[in-house]
Amino acid sequence: METKVQSKRGFDSQIYMKIGDDQLVTLALKFVLESDKPPSFENIAAEVYSSFPLHFCLQGHPEWPHTLVIDRSIRRCCTDKNRKWVTGKAATGFRMMPAGETIANDTLEKLRGNKPLEKTLPKGGRQTSSGKVVKHIEDSLAFNKFQRDGNLNAVTEFDLCDLLYCTVESTAETLENNLGVLVSNVKNFQREDLVPFLNNLRHRFPKRFA
Repeated sequence: METKVQSKRGFDSQIYMKIGDDQLVTLALKFVLESDKPPSFENIAAEVYSSFPLHFCLQGHPEWPHTLVIDRSIRRCCTDKNRKWVTGKAATGFRMMPAGETIANDTLEKLRGNKPLEKTLPKGGRQTSSGKVVKHIEDSLAFNKFQRDGNLNAVTEFDLCDLLYCTVESTAETLENNLGVLVSNVKNFQREDLVPFLNNLRHRFPKRFA
């Protein structure tokens, strides 16, 4: 598969890698709206990944978008009391709030080199997103049962799906993709100690994975 690393809009990765997820996602929504495409999650995710590929790819797989990070960023932009940049739902589409328009324009100016970047990565950066995924794993029933018993025998299919942001009706491909997302995040957060736990879930539930 061809590795995709170039921004379709010509943005410099050395600049956009220093800008937070939420700011870039908000700008991507602006681009989608300006192109007259439906402001769906799928169109936003495609715009985010094609415009900022190195920022929103899976660790070690620049040819694949990190859809979990994109989804969580959109949710933060809609629900975080310090955000409220975006409103809407995946089922009905999203729209920009006035504050989001300001953030999008500010982000675009930084990408064009017309405004200085912050010295620290804003909330919603890659490391913050990975940290939240690690916390989700550590707080999960599956991991707590594993820690208690030293094995995965007590972990149920429901526990597995909850850990992987899925339902019991989700496909094997979805579980496989989401497991890969979790593994990527724990490595990104330098928590390789969690990788054996995640990988062993495949052996515990072999029929649930692609």
